[in-house]
Amino acid sequence: MSQPTTTTRIELEEVHILSRLEATEFRCARPWGCISISTESDDFARISESNRVDLLQIAFADLEQEPSPLTLEIYPELQGALLPKLPPSESSIFLTRYLDGFPS
Repeated sequence: MSQPTTTTRIELEEVHILSRLEATEFRCARPWGCISISTESDDFARISESNRVDLLQIAFADLEQEPSPLTLEIYPELQGALLPKLPPSESSIFLTRYLDGFPS
């Protein structure tokens, strides 16, 4: 019979939104967690492990630049998925039409 899952609740005291450089230099004397966001799954910032209790890494493909070979290996459906380069006046029209296809 499996044991019940124990959940630990940690009160959030502070949130820091840091650039990549600031994130690599960040240190904290108390236990802390990190959400690291990148445009490539093989290019995350190196985050200190000192007092770090958890790390969540999330990669979102930047569809205006060609994905890295590793990203294409993991997500082959991104091959050829670049968004068209449009002048600013046409970009909003394109996005409006694109987003209209998504349920709200």
